[in-house]
Amino acid sequence: MASSSQLIKTYDVFVSFRGEDTRNSFTGFLFQALCRKGIHAFKDDDNLKKGESIAPELLQAIQGSRLFLTLFSQNYASSTWCLRELAEICNCVETSPRRVIPIFYDVDPSTTLLPIAMASSSQLIKTYDVFVSFRGEDTRNNFIGFLFQALRTKGIDVFRDHEDLKKGESIAPELLQAIQGSRIFIAVFSKNYAFSTWCLRKLAEICNCVETSPRSVLPIFYDVDPSEVRKQSGFYERAFAEHEERFKEDKEKVEEVQRWRKALTHVANLSGWDIRNKQQYAEIEQIVQTILNISGPNLSLRNDDLVGIESRVEKLANLLCLGSVNEVRVVGVAVGISGMGGIGKPTLAQALYERISHHYNIHCFIDDVSKIYRDTSSLGLQKQLLSQSLKEKNLEICNALEGTYLVRTRLHNAKALVVPDNVDDVEQLRMFRGNRNTLLRECLGEVLSHAQGHPLAIEVIGSSLFGRNVSQWKGALGRLKENKSRNIMDVLRISYDQLDEIDKEIFLDIACFLNSQDEKYVKEILNFRGFHPEYGLEVLIDKSLIKIEYGRISMHGLLVDLGRGIVREKSPKEPMKWSRLWDYQDLQKAMLDDQATANLEAIVVRLYIDETTTMMRADGL
Repeated sequence: MASSSQLIKTYDVFVSFRGEDTRNSFTGFLFQALCRKGIHAFKDDDNLKKGESIAPELLQAIQGSRLFLTLFSQNYASSTWCLRELAEICNCVETSPRRVIPIFYDVDPSTTLLPIAMASSSQLIKTYDVFVSFRGEDTRNNFIGFLFQALRTKGIDVFRDHEDLKKGESIAPELLQAIQGSRIFIAVFSKNYAFSTWCLRKLAEICNCVETSPRSVLPIFYDVDPSEVRKQSGFYERAFAEHEERFKEDKEKVEEVQRWRKALTHVANLSGWDIRNKQQYAEIEQIVQTILNISGPNLSLRNDDLVGIESRVEKLANLLCLGSVNEVRVVGVAVGISGMGGIGKPTLAQALYERISHHYNIHCFIDDVSKIYRDTSSLGLQKQLLSQSLKEKNLEICNALEGTYLVRTRLHNAKALVVPDNVDDVEQLRMFRGNRNTLLRECLGEVLSHAQGHPLAIEVIGSSLFGRNVSQWKGALGRLKENKSRNIMDVLRISYDQLDEIDKEIFLDIACFLNSQDEKYVKEILNFRGFHPEYGLEVLIDKSLIKIEYGRISMHGLLVDLGRGIVREKSPKEPMKWSRLWDYQDLQKAMLDDQATANLEAIVVRLYIDETTTMMRADGL
């Protein structure tokens, strides 16, 4: 049973609709829009056999879907096929809570109130990653206590029944909801397990849930032989003799006892752990890892409301060379996600974190590092990191030096995943620094800081410093530190300053008047200027200052602004002193001035009235 549930194909969305009403109109457009956004939606084919019961393919699609859309049209209720679909959706929502969103196509919502009530009520059932069935007096204060602690340390949301839950003839509503809302079941069989009708009823309910909505059941044999549970022999034989004697006058109870026997036999036949005479801590580690492997990417932290997030997480995982989010290769790297505000960087990072964190012994996601650093300095960050990683709530650190020592010693050999969100200064990451072997990584952190997360700036700086040693990196970054009011242009200026004189001239010519021009034309002009462009253009390409695509030379707008700013910087209001003129107004100012233009090397001015008429053109090289 544990493995069979993995064979069901999963979908983001299942849509229930009446084909003749909407297939060629609204539903068609809906599926197209979902597909375009990368949302995996199930669409039933017309040739799926419609009979007295739901086709197996359709039943599996419903069970394997995360969200349901019910599209009510005038003829929806006339179709027994649609009604069976809806009933099965309701059944799935009851046993494994998921969202149901009703859409009223051409009918009044007041005529179909059931789906709304169902959709809202399903949100009230709390979900758990794991439900553990056990006999309290046998294991609560030893094995079970250690198991729960290990599960929660890994961030697994596990239901644990309280001593004050009323035990009677039927399962308490809280317990029934916890079973229905759990994704994985663990049954811990001990010698006295079968003597408890409470435990047996829970196990029977678990088997019932697994039949209607396949989930994994993991048996653990604490101090009994698996064959005793499977065949109800030994202690289990004595327990059932008592139950059968007690209930022999009640036909319904006798039938219930038989269901208990079937449930024990079924679960005991599943793959699990016989932990008799074994080290419990080692067995618990294996159990926890198995649970993480089964449903690690689907733990309770995951936000299933983020429709379409799966494809983006997979794409990010591929970019980071992690492989599948379900099978992460652990590598020692530091990765940053940059971009403009409001595009969902933390959401994407957290989504990936939630899906891969179970592969690491230590993991933590630190929200708003910038704010923590402002409020409590590096000491606050160190406390946050260690508290989350080591699961120590009342951690005391006297000073930043002690905190740095603890971070390095306690996390040194750990397989760790640390995600700091909203880092806006490299100083906030000082606690991660090591010895001289990490100097290049320190420099990389400063590059990201000075580049302010701007992709172009990161690309240009990286290209200009590629292949240089640590001393040269430090020197280049030192120049940025000297300018306290540094901005993106200051960052980009580093790459320009490193160019040879002729290459600088080529850069300025392209920035001022050769951008977006045909490659052949640009080379002709540069040859005429005596700049030997074949080599110079390659230098600019290597430093990511220009690109040649489809036979045209292009330069990023920021770099164009940089080049023109360099031409103007010595005499910003005196065009006659510039080396190049590209604006007709600046040319007019220079022409109206009677002074000599000794510095002027090139003039290329184009003034367009409309798409067909050129008012003024002046070329001078």
